[in-house]
Amino acid sequence: MARAPKSPIRTTDPAVILDVELRDRVLYLRLINRSDRPVLDVQVSFGRKLFGLDGAVDISALPLWSRLAFMAPGKVIEVPLDRAEVFFAKDRGTPLKVSIRYNDADGAALAATITHDLGAYRDLPGISVR
Repeated sequence: MARAPKSPIRTTDPAVILDVELRDRVLYLRLINRSDRPVLDVQVSFGRKLFGLDGAVDISALPLWSRLAFMAPGKVIEVPLDRAEVFFAKDRGTPLKVSIRYNDADGAALAATITHDLGAYRDLPGISVR
């Protein structure tokens, strides 16, 4: 007899998060498994299209976001979004809402929603590192 699929559980302390980092004037998306156990079937959906790499690539449509079958404990997957000045010239940095679904090592379905205000990174000072 097949088991009925479990409904996602909302959690206030998700093991898997999508963070934004500004480093050397480049914006990165960082998918992070913060737990000490693997997670399975990770899916990230974006509330809007997110264009990067000089506006040429829809970063939110990358297969990575829907096809990550296994993510090791402590794993960080970093995706370059764009150079900050190029990104903000094309995208006003409006809030970006992401929904993350995954299964923990015990098979429990979990979900989290995170909203990033990309505009907060717009006017941060930077130093060119060579």
